[in-house]
Amino acid sequence: MTTITIETSKIHSALTSALLHASKDDSRLHLKAVYIECKAGTLAVVGTDGHRLSVYETSTDTDIYANGIPLSGD
Repeated sequence: MTTITIETSKIHSALTSALLHASKDDSRLHLKAVYIECKAGTLAVVGTDGHRLSVYETSTDTDIYANGIPLSGD
């Protein structure tokens, strides 16, 4: 398990931005998630619904981490 430390305000802004465009359609489960990557001092959070794409980038001190986080079912 990897532990990363990111300021609350940065992760909140990143997730809020990416979740706006993450799919909410149950027939497109592969797009019903956000992707988080920390690489070379940059945190990137990505969300898409297949038509719109949101990419939020900010600086961080964590180097290498990548994971997709599925949205919970409603």
